[in-house]
Amino acid sequence: IQYNSGTLTVQSGSSTTIKAPTLGINETEGINFTATNDPFDKMVAAIGNKTFESLPKAFEAAVNGDVITLLKDINNTTTDRINCYIKGNINVTLDGNGKTITNKANVVLAFFNNVSGVGSVTVKDLTLISDDSTSIGTVLQVNANTKVTLDGCKLDTLHNNKFGAVYM
Repeated sequence: IQYNSGTLTVQSGSSTTIKAPTLGINETEGINFTATNDPFDKMVAAIGNKTFESLPKAFEAAVNGDVITLLKDINNTTTDRINCYIKGNINVTLDGNGKTITNKANVVLAFFNNVSGVGSVTVKDLTLISDDSTSIGTVLQVNANTKVTLDGCKLDTLHNNKFGAVYM
């Protein structure tokens, strides 16, 4: 089922079957469906046709050579940084798709390698903004055994904090 603000009618007595458990639909007949909200609106990232509710979940699923595409801006108003784990010796691209991640946490986006080896991420066309006015205010954290390449990105700290834009 693809959301496009339309109406779907299933005729009573027809042999039509609809199964979409994530939308709460199971084998229904004789009912009109009207799309009122995009059920996929909460998806923020994709690898090919597979979508994810969070950037960390996309990185968890990524394998060597995958391109993770950011689908929308992320405005994180909590104090939780976005931790992305790379699995070992893989190379992944994060295509920011012209989007922005703004975060109130002391670190906006952090990359870790939780398996032996050196993992690498190429980050393209992404704006990262730290809106942390009380603490570190770091935009990007790169941890051991992780290589990050920036291509056409913008890193911005909105406040004059203790550390710079990148923490390694």
